[in-house]
Amino acid sequence: NVAGIVRQTAKLRDTGDAFVRDMRTFADGELQTVRDSVLAYCECLAAVEDHRQAQVARFEARVLHPFTAYGANCKKGKEDLKDRKAAREKEIGKQKVLDRIRISNPTDRTKISQAEGELQKARTEAIRVSKTLETRMVSFERQKIQDIKTVFSEYALSCMAMHAKSLELLTLAHQHINQMDEDSHIEDYRRIFRASPRSGDDDIVSPATGSMTQLDSASGILHGEQGSLAATDRTRARGSLPSLDHAQVEDIEHADVEEL
Repeated sequence: NVAGIVRQTAKLRDTGDAFVRDMRTFADGELQTVRDSVLAYCECLAAVEDHRQAQVARFEARVLHPFTAYGANCKKGKEDLKDRKAAREKEIGKQKVLDRIRISNPTDRTKISQAEGELQKARTEAIRVSKTLETRMVSFERQKIQDIKTVFSEYALSCMAMHAKSLELLTLAHQHINQMDEDSHIEDYRRIFRASPRSGDDDIVSPATGSMTQLDSASGILHGEQGSLAATDRTRARGSLPSLDHAQVEDIEHADVEEL
């Protein structure tokens, strides 16, 4: 079910976008050390979804679309089979007529000659229809083999390109998140926390409970309470950026395949 694969990939892309948006929201409430690392992490994940969007577009154009022509081709093939069957039945019918005439009127050369002529026409037509069917079926089979090679090669290349770029980007994301300086963050956090009582009790809430509030929200994110799985209307994860247009998708596809 190629269409199902395209839909599921699009849903995964949308879920990834929602995750990145929520991670950005989480980062906006953190101190600079955490914020910078998480935002850099989000940039990598957003880029992964850019490439997944290119994969969806490539699936639709180069894997799904070629199959759409087979509906009409198969219908035409069935019609050709019916034509051959009808021509063959007509030939058999004319043969039976000739046999009956030869048995009932063996001396009536006029009727016999007329029946033989009709049989010959029916036989010629049956041969022509059979040859036409053979030509079309051989052409259909050749095209089928070519499409199988092309379509499934495109599918494999699309998956390879996506996984290759994902591995590269996720490796970079892993590096960004692990480069977070815990000591520097704790030092900044402790300094803000200690300074907050001087400004009033309300200010104590921000440094003391901000991270807990963010993590409570994040727990909802991780349990799938936020975000949409709709595969049609996509809001890009990178702030207010729109979805990739056709030219951008083509650029990403070309770059991915070239790297492979």
